[in-house]
Amino acid sequence: TQDPPVPTAPAGPVVLTEQDIHERLKKNNPDYQNNAEFGKQKGEIISAKLVGVEDISALKGMKLQFLDLMNCPVSDLRPLKGMDLQYLDLTHCPVTDLSPLKGMKIQELYLEGSFVSDLSPLQGMPIRILRMEHTPVSDISPLEGMPLNQLNLFDTKVKNLGLINTLPLKTLWIPNTEITDISPLKGMLLESLDIQDTKVADLSPLRGMQFLRLNLANSAVTDLTPLKGMPLQRLIFTPANITKGMDVIRDNPSIQGLGTSFDTVKAADEFWKEYDAAQTKPENEKPEKQKTE
Repeated sequence: TQDPPVPTAPAGPVVLTEQDIHERLKKNNPDYQNNAEFGKQKGEIISAKLVGVEDISALKGMKLQFLDLMNCPVSDLRPLKGMDLQYLDLTHCPVTDLSPLKGMKIQELYLEGSFVSDLSPLQGMPIRILRMEHTPVSDISPLEGMPLNQLNLFDTKVKNLGLINTLPLKTLWIPNTEITDISPLKGMLLESLDIQDTKVADLSPLRGMQFLRLNLANSAVTDLTPLKGMPLQRLIFTPANITKGMDVIRDNPSIQGLGTSFDTVKAADEFWKEYDAAQTKPENEKPEKQKTE
C-alpha cells in the first residue's frame, strides 16, 4: 500500500504589504498619519522609518534589518524581539530598557538623547558604531571586546576609560564628561579624538600616535608638546589656555585646518595670520609664548 501523501507547508510565510503595516500602525496609534517609509528586498520589507509612532507592536514578526525610530515616543522595544536588525536608530526615544535587543547582530546603534543607562544587553554584539550622546550611561564595561569603530560618549556620566583599549576604535568622542585621564588610550590606533569641555590636562599618553583630527577646545590642556610629529590634519583648541608647545603646532606641515571651534576651522596659514595679528595688538596683555626646549 502507498503511504498517504505528506501534507506540504504553504509556500513561505504570508508576506506583509506596506498597506497591512500602515493599517496595523493606525490601529495602535490613532494619530498615525500613514507616513512610515519602507524599503524592500526581493519583495519583502526589510527597512522601516517611522514618524511619531508610540506603539510599534505592528512590526512584530517582521524580518526588518534596518529600523529608524528617531524622535518617536517609543519606550517599549519588545515587538523587536527576534528580528535580524543590523541598524537601529533610537535617537530621542524615551527608551530605558534594551533587553529585547539581546543577542541581535546590530552593527549600528544610535541611542542619543534616550533614557538608556544599562548597556549590559548589548554584551557580545557586533556593534561598529555606537552613539550615546546625552544619555545617563555611566558604565561602558559591557562593551568590552566589541568590534567598535566609532564611540560617542558626549555628555554621558562616564568617568573613566578602563577597557577602552579592548576596542578597535578609530573615533572616540568624550566631550563634556567627567573623564580626566586618557592614559588608557596609549597605543590605540585612533584617528579622531574629541575631549572638548573636559578636565583632561595631560596629552602625553597620545605621544607617537597617528591622530588625524583632535578637538581640545576648553579642555584643561596647556601643553601641546606631546603632539610633536603627529600627522594631524585638523586641530581645534583654545590658544589662550596654551602655555607650551604652540610652535609644535605651527611647525607641523600636515595640519590643514585650525580653529577654536568646529565652526571656526580655517586653513592653517589663515589661522596663524589672524592669531599673530591679535598677539600684536597693544591691548593684548598676553604673556610671551614659551618656546619649547
